[in-house]
Amino acid sequence: MSVDMSGFNGLSSRTIFCAWTGKSPLSQQRLNCLFSLMQNPCCPVILLKSSTLPNWILPDSPLHPAYEYLSETHRSDYLRCYLMHHFGGGYSDIKLTGYNWLHAFSALENSDADGAGYTELGPGCVAVHPSSDGPALRAAYKKLIGNAAFLFKKRSSFTTEWFKRVNKTLDEKMDLLKENPSRHPQDILGMQFSDGTVSKYPLRWAEIQAEIFHQLTFERMDSVIHVDIVPLMHSYR
Repeated sequence: MSVDMSGFNGLSSRTIFCAWTGKSPLSQQRLNCLFSLMQNPCCPVILLKSSTLPNWILPDSPLHPAYEYLSETHRSDYLRCYLMHHFGGGYSDIKLTGYNWLHAFSALENSDADGAGYTELGPGCVAVHPSSDGPALRAAYKKLIGNAAFLFKKRSSFTTEWFKRVNKTLDEKMDLLKENPSRHPQDILGMQFSDGTVSKYPLRWAEIQAEIFHQLTFERMDSVIHVDIVPLMHSYR
């Protein structure tokens, strides 16, 4: 029996979403990261897996048809946008964290902002689309929020545009994805496999998440606020 989740509000319920789209089980290190998320932020955590994902897909907004051809990493990228747009609340990569998120939820809820996140860590962490002004984007990193943990109000102006741009990118790459579906959990265009072949999978590493997310944050700096929720960026695999 399916459950209608359309009325769910991740912000008011103080919920943090995580996603694990891989077929393999979580490694012990990933489990340690997940446990840190369940203990330290003091908020409910929902882990989406292939078996539970259908419960969160709305009838009037199915997964993009390109989803089945995406790498596991890009599926996670797509889902974080889908979840923040339709349900709001928090999202975190499965990385170690020592932060309590309650202050971040309250700060966003009591503001006029659309979203909140940690201040991007440096210019080298900023993903740049080939058509973007890379130097300007990287120079503004202190005004951008990071890609690995954030919060949003559902169906905000920011998430609406974010979701639109992600879907547009997948629309444009749909035929190529059908012809060259992912062959590896972290597949990217030009990746060399152990058999010596080179991947024709048509997506760059950050093409459907960070390249879009950083550019949009750059354009809408006034619609996000900065909060202390940065996860540990190493020792998670």
